[in-house]
Amino acid sequence: MGKVLKGISCYLGLAIALATMPVNAQWYEEPFPTSESLFKVAFFDTTTGWIVGSEGLYRTVTGGLAWTLRDPMGSSLVLCVRDSSTVFHAPGMIRRTTDVGATFATVDSGGHYYSDMQFVTSQVGYAAGAITPAFPRYGMMLKTTDGGGSWFTVSTITEPSEFRGVSFVSEEEGWAITYYGTIYHTIDGGVSWVVQDSALTSRAMRDIQFTSPDSGWAIGGLSGVSRILQTTNGGVTWELYDTQTLIGSSLREIGMVDSRTGFIVGVAYGPPTIVGTLNGGQTWHGNLEYPERRGGFESISMVDAQHGWAVGSGAVSYLYRTNNGGATWVPPGGERPVRFMLGQNYPNPFNSQTRISYSVGSRQSTVLKVFDLLGREVATLVNEAKDAGAHSVSWDAAGLSSGVYYYRMQAGGYVETRRLVLVR
Repeated sequence: MGKVLKGISCYLGLAIALATMPVNAQWYEEPFPTSESLFKVAFFDTTTGWIVGSEGLYRTVTGGLAWTLRDPMGSSLVLCVRDSSTVFHAPGMIRRTTDVGATFATVDSGGHYYSDMQFVTSQVGYAAGAITPAFPRYGMMLKTTDGGGSWFTVSTITEPSEFRGVSFVSEEEGWAITYYGTIYHTIDGGVSWVVQDSALTSRAMRDIQFTSPDSGWAIGGLSGVSRILQTTNGGVTWELYDTQTLIGSSLREIGMVDSRTGFIVGVAYGPPTIVGTLNGGQTWHGNLEYPERRGGFESISMVDAQHGWAVGSGAVSYLYRTNNGGATWVPPGGERPVRFMLGQNYPNPFNSQTRISYSVGSRQSTVLKVFDLLGREVATLVNEAKDAGAHSVSWDAAGLSSGVYYYRMQAGGYVETRRLVLVR
């Protein structure tokens, strides 16, 4: 999953409050060029990215508009983009390219089960999984110190459960989580691991990510029961959040862009799931509106706070992208004609910070203001000429009291007003 803070672009105490994303957060479907299942997505920048499907590894240099098969070995749970030229995936072995996919070489063929990978520096990396693919699986951690040219087993665990996710914040300190939910911590580069928490054991934990030595998240779920765990003290204690609003979803991957902004994707019995946070996980908001079909998202890759891609599969393959931080999602090549529109703020209700998306059909002088219930202006967010296209603006309501406010957009002859709710 695409985690900017999870190393070098490698992929692999608050209640959860779910609200709908903006009205214009529509989901436009565009199948992948093949009908195969898609497991992982990882972008290096806004144009160059990779996808692992059941039939192989694909590359794009057009931001997802066109894809070419680069390695016909597929069905990998691992996808790691170390730099602009070097990429790893693990279809039963670790495969590496150092020439942007022109050639691939097998750099580990130990017959292991591979589930996640992270490079902490250009030379030091870790690959998590199990000793063998056969059950019972016993967790194993591989390590490289030569940029992925060779790998060695640095440690194994006695618990009969594979490592599903790994996250290091330095060459020495990191965390790993097993499928059954046991969280391990190391401070010696993976040589030894200490159990930090097993009381919150849950089947099908899928991923873990730390953005600092203190702040981390672990996610997963099974049979439509979601799990989100968070720590603010380096894993000494973990809190399991109430995810009743996500019933029907099993979470697959987390991607924190920075300490405040991030996304989680998952699969569901009904609509696929994407939820996001703008406040470091204090609240998560999502959009479950989607055409009725089974399936969902398996992986997400955010290259910055604005640009990201999500993939998955059901009856068909899914490939979606955002260019405004998730306020609006469109399929690559699937942009709709621009029109005048004022979207619902996201999140809503919100505590202090929210984002408002809007679009302008042609270049116009545009004004966007916020008013209280008495009609008094409390903020001017936009007051300038805007080109045709989609736009967004953030608003920090610090200093204002809780309550209902209204925001109004005027652009040419277009006028629209919407309501927002500030909750302290």
